[in-house]
Amino acid sequence: MELRIVQGFLDRGAGFAAFLALPDTAAEDPTVIQQFERSYAQAWEDIDHLIEDSLDALGWSREVTELKKAQGIPDNYLIWNRDALIAHLHDVYSLVQLDGWTHAFHK
Repeated sequence: MELRIVQGFLDRGAGFAAFLALPDTAAEDPTVIQQFERSYAQAWEDIDHLIEDSLDALGWSREVTELKKAQGIPDNYLIWNRDALIAHLHDVYSLVQLDGWTHAFHK
């Protein structure tokens, strides 16, 4: 294993290991660390935390909360379609499960 790959693990941790697990990542590419740094989004304890953060970042959670409040809609009447949200995340990110964490990389 090349020294830069070992240094990548030491400096960047599990996210870098997850990046190397992506199908089109070539560990032998001299720019692999720069590719990682450009594409790594974050790691979440599970996919549901990623969904929550994404809904918050898009402002969708706030908008739905305001709609429910304005219209008097009970909380359990409108629920997110989890499968559709996960499909959306797969459109935006390459996701890698590693050691119980979900690592996301911008496509």
